[in-house]
Amino acid sequence: MAISDSKDGVFDADAPPFAVLDELECQGVLDQLRNKYGLREPDDYLKMSPESRTQMREEYAWALDWFALIQSKETAWRVKALHGLRDRGVSDERTISTLTAALQDPEWNVRTSAVETLVQLEPRNPAIFDLVANLISDPKLLVGSSAATAIETMLERGYSSDEPQVERIAALRGDPRPEVRSAAMRILAKADAATAGSIDAIVAALDDPNEDVREWAISAADHHREAALRAVPRLTEIVRTEEYDGRYSGICALETLGPAGRVAIPVLHDLLTAEPPNLRFRAAYALVLIEPSAADEEVLRVLREAAGSGIPEEERRAADAFSRLECNDV
Repeated sequence: MAISDSKDGVFDADAPPFAVLDELECQGVLDQLRNKYGLREPDDYLKMSPESRTQMREEYAWALDWFALIQSKETAWRVKALHGLRDRGVSDERTISTLTAALQDPEWNVRTSAVETLVQLEPRNPAIFDLVANLISDPKLLVGSSAATAIETMLERGYSSDEPQVERIAALRGDPRPEVRSAAMRILAKADAATAGSIDAIVAALDDPNEDVREWAISAADHHREAALRAVPRLTEIVRTEEYDGRYSGICALETLGPAGRVAIPVLHDLLTAEPPNLRFRAAYALVLIEPSAADEEVLRVLREAAGSGIPEEERRAADAFSRLECNDV
């Protein structure tokens, strides 16, 4: 018996045709709701205010199986069903199959909820990674953003992406939307695997016209040394010309290269009087890591300033720099 065809007329025209349940499955819930809302006659439901009817129908739906509610024609109820499956916390075949189907829902907020629920239930499942990654380029940017964040969450929770998966992410570098390109760089900045294609994508993204994409590409280059090695001249130019975020990230990428970053020494030295202080602190530290012999009195002055800054991370780096200089007899 469909809910909208209930024999006692409790859910006539207003009822959402989201499930077909037999009378025994529905009866207990209906009896509880009748008592709660004081319904004595079949047409009492139709005399209720629209708000009360909506509330009653929603309570009825929530009392039923989430797998029935996911078939609702009302978007808000499908979203609630997905949240219910998430809170239920059971990752069985039926649940995953239902969530996977919801990824194709015509409504963007349903697709977003399905993404979030899948990753929460199966954060290390390669098949889920692939399904969610496909949605990064979703026509609706909010879905793509949610998918990208979900992939990042998987990586942060210990999922190790393989090379084909990294290639799929790198291919998003060609998307015309900067939000998608930025998402690709964010993910590559956290993925341990690297391929020739992903390194090419990172290096190319350093010249992206969008500032956000460039900044995440710098972070990706910092994470993947091969990309930084190929992009030393470009990273040096970024440190010289970009705004604060780009400069700082560029310094971090260059400092990991050791002697291979020597071409950046003059630009880094110019930053020893830069503001804010952590920019010059990081430049001084990078000079020590790249070429200890470049640590002149100006570098030492900045390192001493960092050592007394009261900022634990800056003080730690300054101590490390002095230790390295001591080991190199500088």
